[in-house]
Amino acid sequence: MKDIYLMDMSLCRPASALSKESRRGCWTMVDYETEFGRGVMLFAGRGTKSPPVTLPLNVSGWHAIYLGMYYGGGEGCLKVKLSGDPCFSRIAHELFRPEKDGHYPEKAVGPAELAEVFWKCADLTGQSITFAHHEHGLMAELDANIAYVKLVPLKPEQVSRIEADRARTDTKRLISIFDSGQFHRWGYRTEEEVREEVESHRDGDFEVILWSVALGDICYYPTKVGKMRDTPPLFNRPHFSIEAESLSALSERGIDPLKVAIDCAHELGVKLYPQIRMEGPQLPPYHELDHFGGPFMKAHPEFLCRDRDGGPIRHLSLAFPQVREHYIALFREWVEDYDADGISIIFCRSWPFVYYEEPVVRSFMERYGEDPRDLEEDDPRWLRHRAEYITLFLREVRHTLDEVGRRKGRRLGTAYLVPKNATPDFRGEGPFDECWFHGLDVETWAREGLVDYLILHIEVFGNYDGSEQADVIRAFSELVKDTPCKLYVDVYPRRMPAEAYRIKAINYYRAGAEGLAFWDSQGRNSRASEWAMVKKLGHKEELERWEDEVYFRRVPLLSLDGWPMGRRFSLPTDG
Repeated sequence: MKDIYLMDMSLCRPASALSKESRRGCWTMVDYETEFGRGVMLFAGRGTKSPPVTLPLNVSGWHAIYLGMYYGGGEGCLKVKLSGDPCFSRIAHELFRPEKDGHYPEKAVGPAELAEVFWKCADLTGQSITFAHHEHGLMAELDANIAYVKLVPLKPEQVSRIEADRARTDTKRLISIFDSGQFHRWGYRTEEEVREEVESHRDGDFEVILWSVALGDICYYPTKVGKMRDTPPLFNRPHFSIEAESLSALSERGIDPLKVAIDCAHELGVKLYPQIRMEGPQLPPYHELDHFGGPFMKAHPEFLCRDRDGGPIRHLSLAFPQVREHYIALFREWVEDYDADGISIIFCRSWPFVYYEEPVVRSFMERYGEDPRDLEEDDPRWLRHRAEYITLFLREVRHTLDEVGRRKGRRLGTAYLVPKNATPDFRGEGPFDECWFHGLDVETWAREGLVDYLILHIEVFGNYDGSEQADVIRAFSELVKDTPCKLYVDVYPRRMPAEAYRIKAINYYRAGAEGLAFWDSQGRNSRASEWAMVKKLGHKEELERWEDEVYFRRVPLLSLDGWPMGRRFSLPTDG
């Protein structure tokens, strides 16, 4: 069976939404040629207000679906769905940043090339495919393009394997993390747009989604405890306005994004834990407590962390019972009112959580007869003393979750992210030094059953296979051994080819990771070829047999818009 190339996008309907010239309300048609034929590609941009268009597929049976797209040497974002899909998938550019991600020549798509990415496998009998331009959020600024659809017929034995694989539960060992960026990246306006985010996990190996809903007590849902971010600050970066506009629009329509996300996750058989970053105010002019610290911080400056000299630090201290109670009231809202499966706290950002506050200093002096302000900052006694307050907080969290869980008849879980290589200028060498520096006694957390998923956030960049982190992962794995806690390792950098993900996953599992986590999934899940591999990385035992799978390739253009490509002056000069 031969691959099927659908290259003539002028066959999309309605025909009235297509034009050879750029027009508002239309997709622009452009001729092109590759080694496997001539075609017509489509472009849509924000200013065009182009409606969705649909292409008949006219095939039956199961196929693997690949999409050919033109970036023009820049960025793009296409929405696509089959007629039988519950909502759109987002397919964005797959660029990388060498200084942060490493250098991957195989993904360096130039302006004279198309990018072909694997999307998914499906039964296409009676189905058509629809393309759309994303209309909200930062990604709405990008153009949408579709050059061709490639359909690869699947044999009956391949279909049987796919269907059996989707029914498995033993591979559910992945955690997807949304650190609030989903709201400004995509600027949701409808329930379907929220569901698009969660639906991207369908047929994947995900066990839990960590869904950020609170920065301090500034919340991304209609909270009764904190304040919903539905008004932008007067001074703001674009994403603050987008978030406020999105939440206001959802509220006006009676849509609660947290409820939608939880309901959708449960439909997929995935747990969802709302997540908090205990964030403080930014530097001026982004310093207004109404928008960046939250109403509780604004009302209670006496509960701020303090430096050695007593000066305030822009974070609330967990040493104060009132602060702990306020956060726990948020958590209770999540699991009691929204029926979330647990809660998640980010401890790999927003330090310190406890520092030199008066009750902390006083209790240390009562215990040791010394003033901690006269000691080195990394004195082991001082680090452990600070950590006791954070551990106390997590005991209180566990008590609250158990109380609510007993009434609901199930255990409510916890997922805590802890840092490794995430603290600027930190010089500690031991695997746990960075955690201790921030007062994070992960050994006690694991031993006492305070954390169900301990997520090691290893923030490192560049070309490497993950083996460099083996000793650190092994140490944390030994630490949680024979405890109820599971060790998950965050896979960095964010942007890598599918094959790099596979190799890194193999080495992380070998080092002792029980599962893998993916920070900023709101960006990863639209990088289709990479996400296709990510979704399968729970297949721990099978990963080493997948070397020949191809999810991405560069396709040279022979001509574009009537101009021959691949010659010395094929690309535009400065005029």
